Amino acid sequence: MSIARPARARRRVRAFTLIEILVVVTIIAIIIGVVVLSVNVTGRDSELHKESKRLDALIAMVRESAEMQVRDYGLYLEEHGYRFLVFDARQAQWIDAEEPELRPRSLPDGLALDLVLEGRDVILKPPAADALPLPQIVLYASGDLDSFTITMKRESTDHRARLRVAENGTIEFTDVDHMPESGG
Repeated sequence: MSIARPARARRRVRAFTLIEILVVVTIIAIIIGVVVLSVNVTGRDSELHKESKRLDALIAMVRESAEMQVRDYGLYLEEHGYRFLVFDARQAQWIDAEEPELRPRSLPDGLALDLVLEGRDVILKPPAADALPLPQIVLYASGDLDSFTITMKRESTDHRARLRVAENGTIEFTDVDHMPESGG
């Protein structure tokens, strides 16, 4: 004779294993880490840092190229972008630099440029549609450089980075993490 067990007793109780719980916790930790890095909760503006370092490196490269090729290069800044120019002596005018790394660049949304040239603020605006832009900053073949300060900033914040010509003619870069609190 067989005794029938109640339906409740036949059901097996299913629970999560320790490994399943650890996998879920690990996935959640990874997602939180990605969110923290992408939102910049740490306070560092990595996009501003990257773009300002790029401009610093490009200016250094162009300055070296100007001396090696014995050609004057120029930098034309707009509020939300910049472009490198080269002086064409045959045509006696400034033209866009042909090197792919010197292509015109637009800054990511929220970033803007300010320029102080020889101690005076410069209003940055796009060139007229029918005119070739004239550079505000000239990187001479002789190695000479006009006095300038370029500030790249995150709009509506105090995050900024600065490139400026030092008294000895070198270009100093002050990044986001080392900028004085006054922003000046």
